[in-house]
Amino acid sequence: MPELILDDISAVVQIILQGSDAFTKAPQEQREIQVTRIAEASNRSFLWAKLASKQLRDEAPSNTQALVKAVNNIVSRKPTIKDIIHRTLHSNVTQEAIRLVVWLATACRPLQVQELSALLSIQQDKQKIIEQDRESPLQILKPVASLVFTQNNLVFLRHDRIRDSILEIFNHGNILLSIKNTNLDLAQRLLLYAKLAVPESRELALEPLESSFTRDLIERHPLFDLGVDSTFLTISGGNRLPSRQMSN
Repeated sequence: MPELILDDISAVVQIILQGSDAFTKAPQEQREIQVTRIAEASNRSFLWAKLASKQLRDEAPSNTQALVKAVNNIVSRKPTIKDIIHRTLHSNVTQEAIRLVVWLATACRPLQVQELSALLSIQQDKQKIIEQDRESPLQILKPVASLVFTQNNLVFLRHDRIRDSILEIFNHGNILLSIKNTNLDLAQRLLLYAKLAVPESRELALEPLESSFTRDLIERHPLFDLGVDSTFLTISGGNRLPSRQMSN
């Protein structure tokens, strides 16, 4: 059984490294050696193998020698999953991209592309929603594509361990200095969004809104669904509530 797992991991690693010119131009024997080394270093963790291989591919070694050196480095260091994610978040990644993955980790459920766009449009300091031409969230997330994937217009984190690692790295305090508490930041954005989205003639209340009114709001304001999701979070003490299980 371990041999079968190693073979499966090797197949995954090889598929990922096919995106590297340095890998595809290397002799077949050299390709097989590097794939095997990465698979063996994974300690039978598909997630580690995928993240490590994508890191090697994305850092684009220029030739076979550089690729072998990069493999030597990652195999000898044996970084943890959190270490690899930490490196990804510090490698030419914009603050907007980091905000998006932190929001995804905090929300504990996949977010629609429109929801991510709406979150980026909220200017808390100006107490406004500023619609402006900006890159699509999918474009912004390209440098962290190893951590996320998109399906049916929903953006997912690839694994629960990725979510946990992102939050641990955030809590260490060196990736997003403008936000001190992820739950509080997202809750404040949603409350401001709801305040600006709900017509002034209606008072905000804890009681459920009429279904027709709610449907209309959700259609016009993509974040309203997230804001009224009672399983999403609590701002009492900044603790997360149990949420819907994220599928991968």
